[in-house]
Amino acid sequence: MGLTLPNRPLVVLLLWLQHVCLREVKTETVYFNNYGHCIKPEPFDLADEDYTLKPVGGDFVHETMICTIRFKAPSKYGVCLTFEEFDIKDCWVKVKIYLTASASGTPWRVLDCYDSKPSQMCTSERHVTVQVAKDKLNSNSGYAFEIEVEKSNSVSEEGVLIASIGVFVGIIVGVVVLIAILSFTILYCCFKRRDHRKKKDNSSAVEEETLVEPSAPPPEPGLAPHLYPQLPGAYPHHSPPPYMPDAPPPPYELDTQQTYNTEQTLPMKL
Repeated sequence: MGLTLPNRPLVVLLLWLQHVCLREVKTETVYFNNYGHCIKPEPFDLADEDYTLKPVGGDFVHETMICTIRFKAPSKYGVCLTFEEFDIKDCWVKVKIYLTASASGTPWRVLDCYDSKPSQMCTSERHVTVQVAKDKLNSNSGYAFEIEVEKSNSVSEEGVLIASIGVFVGIIVGVVVLIAILSFTILYCCFKRRDHRKKKDNSSAVEEETLVEPSAPPPEPGLAPHLYPQLPGAYPHHSPPPYMPDAPPPPYELDTQQTYNTEQTLPMKL
């Protein structure tokens, strides 16, 4: 059974990934006593290389009172300075660091004989300028340092602004989503309560309209039940006798319980 080779685009992709993963960053050493480095018109590019700054070294050694070396990071990157060694004994020597493309304006940091080895310095600025200035010539003696210069992983101010805007937009979206969820919950509860109340009213109306069935059969026609009980002997059932004008009146019944004095007693006049 023969082997099947992968197609060409896949091979190219694998080779590119291998190149990216195994690529080593080049490191170049820059000397402050190298006249060519001090007068270089373009800044050193930090895109694919890191640099090591040393006061003395190289093939052509000479002494200058001022040497300025500039660096430039790629877009959306900053610059980091790592001090591997720092020892200045001659107080006439100063190391000045600027966050600009030239040694102009106020320096970011000034290091001299009173300073110990600093910690790592990182900035979001793309341009960094390092200058060694002497008040007098000293035959390149009395100071020693080694500074690693590389691009930083932190983004520049533009990237920070974009990230800040992204965070702000994320907060706004989160608040809007929270308000929407709360509004939906409130509306759902209101509609549910209204539906429950409506169902309750409908059930009450149905109960009111329901007829109560009688527990006994209706009475026979023509026989109305007596609403009130009859009093025994209260009234005779036969009709009274007819009226006769010539008939004598009924005998007068004298009330024997009360007697009245028919004689009126008048007061006597004296």
